[in-house]
Amino acid sequence: MFMFNADDKTVVPDKELIESNILICLRRGFDVVFEGNFKVTTHKELLSRLFKIHPDENYVFYLQASLVETLRRHGTRTEKIISEEKMKELYGYATPINHPAETIVPESSSVEETVKLIQTTAGI
Repeated sequence: MFMFNADDKTVVPDKELIESNILICLRRGFDVVFEGNFKVTTHKELLSRLFKIHPDENYVFYLQASLVETLRRHGTRTEKIISEEKMKELYGYATPINHPAETIVPESSSVEETVKLIQTTAGI
């Protein structure tokens, strides 16, 4: 979810609204998948607050993939949500958040291995 800053026309994530939506869903018993390009300087505090309010069954997965591999994988998608240029621009923003609940998924992990890792970590 994004909001436009009317003064300078930049797009910034509205973390308060995101946090609110996640908490509403959790209170109503939904499982929540919060995904995107996160970096420690902008999302670690948000996740820490969410984990403090909802301390159980929280999992963070970071796909550690090079830009070349990220572009290759994106090229296999039938529906391109963002352009290759935009992906190159955003690539540097995604970083591990160094949270105790974070699991790094290596680039070498196959889809099957990644699914198994998530299932094992989450106990499903």
